[in-house]
Amino acid sequence: MIEAQNLTKDYGDKRAVDGLTFRVEPGVVTGFL
Repeated sequence: MIEAQNLTKDYGDKRAVDGLTFRVEPGVVTGFL
């Protein structure tokens, strides 16, 4: 399992991701754009 909690990503002064939380169970293929 892969799990991430409360991720953020900024580009300069712009926040692109704010508070992303997800879990990927074994055997599941997942992609993010």
